[in-house]
Amino acid sequence: MDALSSGDCKTNSCSSRAAPQPQPNSANKGPVPARVSELNAVRALGESVSQDWATSQNLCRDLCSKCLAYQDAAVDDRSHLHIIKLEQLQMSDCEFCDVLCRAIHWSGIVRDSGDVLYLWVGKGSLDIAIQGCSDGLSPVVQLCCEPELPSPGSPETIRQIFEWISHCKQTHSLCDVQDPNFMPTRLIDLGPSNDAIRLIETDSKIQASYVCLSHCWGGKTPLTTKVDNLQMHLQSIGWHEIPQTFRDAICYTRLLRIRYIWIDSLCIIQDSPDDWSTESKMMGQVYSNAYLTLGAVTAPDSSTGMFNMSSSFGLHSERKITGITIAGFPYLYNVYKRPNHDHLHPAGWRSYDDRESFPLLGRAWAFQERIMSPRFLHIGHPELRWECKETVLCECGDIDQLSIKMTWVKVLESSSAFQLEKARRDLVEAYSRLSLTYEGDKLPAFSGLAKQACRASPSSEYLAGLFRGSLVVDMLWMNRRRDTNNLKHWRAPTWSWASLDAFIVFPLSGHSGISGEEPERNSLLKAYMEIIEAKCTTSTSDPTGSVSDGFIVLRGPVFDCSIRDGKLCRVSAHQDICPVDGELYLDRPEHALQGQVRIIRGAKFRRASSHPPFVGGRDTEYSLVLECMDVSMKRYRRLGVFEQRRGQELSGKQYPSSFRGGQIEMVTII
Repeated sequence: MDALSSGDCKTNSCSSRAAPQPQPNSANKGPVPARVSELNAVRALGESVSQDWATSQNLCRDLCSKCLAYQDAAVDDRSHLHIIKLEQLQMSDCEFCDVLCRAIHWSGIVRDSGDVLYLWVGKGSLDIAIQGCSDGLSPVVQLCCEPELPSPGSPETIRQIFEWISHCKQTHSLCDVQDPNFMPTRLIDLGPSNDAIRLIETDSKIQASYVCLSHCWGGKTPLTTKVDNLQMHLQSIGWHEIPQTFRDAICYTRLLRIRYIWIDSLCIIQDSPDDWSTESKMMGQVYSNAYLTLGAVTAPDSSTGMFNMSSSFGLHSERKITGITIAGFPYLYNVYKRPNHDHLHPAGWRSYDDRESFPLLGRAWAFQERIMSPRFLHIGHPELRWECKETVLCECGDIDQLSIKMTWVKVLESSSAFQLEKARRDLVEAYSRLSLTYEGDKLPAFSGLAKQACRASPSSEYLAGLFRGSLVVDMLWMNRRRDTNNLKHWRAPTWSWASLDAFIVFPLSGHSGISGEEPERNSLLKAYMEIIEAKCTTSTSDPTGSVSDGFIVLRGPVFDCSIRDGKLCRVSAHQDICPVDGELYLDRPEHALQGQVRIIRGAKFRRASSHPPFVGGRDTEYSLVLECMDVSMKRYRRLGVFEQRRGQELSGKQYPSSFRGGQIEMVTII
């Protein structure tokens, strides 16, 4: 039975050991061609009579010419790409080709025998990744001589966690930078047994390590502390009351020989607005000072346990490929879905959307919990994953990339204001896609990350999710999907992205140093509007939390326009209604109704390019679309953004902006 599967852990029974240097990740399989995307990746892990290529020829004594090429590649120090057709494998008498065919047919990565396959052969051992390259998207089949992944509660997994922690503590200086004087207001004291679990108020009496739990509340309200049961929880919390996900977290914490754990639903008084206001503004500190955060990434709520097995990624073999070689050796291949690590990569911040498999990663509060924790352990299936400030690891060994946490830490440690500005926008873009149970939490759930950004740029005032020093660019955010949920209550000024529940993108989206692009290739050419005044009033004592009002005064060229059938139009000198060439991004669908609007010309950007027809660069101009709320006071609300693209460097002269000239005015946006 797994170490944690019984759900009962009464004593501290696990001792740690010195951690060896972690093994390097599995062979780099080379870049996937641009037209091929890894989707629903599949892993075939081979169990055979050998662990290296030299003896794995027992599987196939009479290797075909293709397999001989694989053998030659496998002893090299690099990975090699081979391109073949499925029919070549099907026509071969080679036993290993037959194994490949059976794995390919099971996975469904090709449709017919004429389809072309990519094969990457790794270094040092039999490690072959196969992917179709036909007209559609294709999964990946990977064959290698490795044992299957252990279950999350097994002794092997517990040993792996100790090794990761030990290595981190011994070698990562950034991961132990914590405030020795900070302790959460309340903690759960695990005591020596299940009968001794209780809530405690730390005051200044306790200075000790603690673990945090990051979890989904889901549709079922978890065990909570309220005003009427606070005193009861300070006395004792019965084991029978504790939901399974919390029990699993308690077991892990005890195995780590740590006495205290912080769980939001129990350590914050849920029906006390004052307590919630006080505690929510410290949430970033709670997680950033934790010894370790346990993330129940596959658990949809507190009742399922951290090892919920209901998502689409299976842990154990889904198909077995068996046979006897010509030489009489038996072989067995267990076929698995290869774990998907896209959500750990910086480029996946905007594209990753697998909430069914990893429900926690789709939650807004969990975003800062994960990034701000010095160490975050993803617990669930198909494997455990480790994220700290300096590395990212997994049980399958297939991660060879940076993580969201690492890239954000890197930017905070750098002295580049340019990279910091654009990294903040990357965070907002990723955060804007995530879900909230309570719509009023939009700014509070981002507050911890906002404080980190404020410390990195202390001279720039924070204004409802934006920064004064970069407002000209920050205000030009767009609702790219053009849909949004209607909010029941006002939450932020219309110029703030926090006023919407929508997928937000910025003018230089995806081209910041944090996501691996060269920042100097993209630039702000000219700002047509300027910030005269900007102010927000916070509704609590948290300077990066909720706001009660806010306004910005802009000065720039203003134009009278109208919206007709979803198109932006201008009135010509001859009183003709002329559609303006460009793209209209409205904040809310209902704004597409006919009506008079005003345009204030915003800014022009250049995105460098060496590809025809955009050699030399492509210029794009953005303007704010406004609706007048008070004519005498010149007070407006934001309706959206208008985008005009120009193909070549000189296209501004060949095809000038539709918004040249204009009357310079001052307008107030609320």
